[in-house]
Amino acid sequence: MDLEGISSVHAMLDYLWGLDEKKRMHVLTFWWLWWSNRNKWELPLSGEEIARRTRTNVLEYIQILGPQPERKLVDKWIPPADDMVKINIDGSFLPGTNRAGWGVVARTSEGTIIRARAGCQENVSDPFAAEAYAMTQVVSLAADIGLIRVEFQTDSQLLLEALDMQKADSSARSANSVAHELASFGRLYDPNLYVEWEDDVPARVAECAMGDLPKHR
Repeated sequence: MDLEGISSVHAMLDYLWGLDEKKRMHVLTFWWLWWSNRNKWELPLSGEEIARRTRTNVLEYIQILGPQPERKLVDKWIPPADDMVKINIDGSFLPGTNRAGWGVVARTSEGTIIRARAGCQENVSDPFAAEAYAMTQVVSLAADIGLIRVEFQTDSQLLLEALDMQKADSSARSANSVAHELASFGRLYDPNLYVEWEDDVPARVAECAMGDLPKHR
């Protein structure tokens, strides 16, 4: 309503630059997507889809170009408490396609893999959607094997912000290497299917699992 009452381009720019960066990015991104959608020949997107893409694009912008919080990078996978299981999550999106691979792996406090899954999903439009779909597979895996005390780990800041997971572990890529390797495998499978392992995981996955354990274990 405030923008509707502004008739001057300069006044409009002054108003936009007076907003906080996140709100300004939402306005500008929404305008661009709305204009692009109106001027394309193909079937127009729904309002809900434009809103979803606006949120996703803004989160990606902030992650890539915005100020990054200082955090200690870790080189090794950090075990959960003795009575818990840690599930690592990763999505693998290939630009120019509508498919994404995903991988999830459940490990005990000793680093032992108790279950791993990898698969491919169609109709995925961006990296954030790939990570979000991988998260749904985490919930499914935990339910299927009856896990109650679970710790999730992802290297996607977008996913953390979208889910508002304030206490989630978002360590460096090296600590999430097993899920990343599984997601790369998943891209090779037929769409909308997955493969599951208990302890006999592929050699490259097993190598990553051994390599990211803390040295004292």
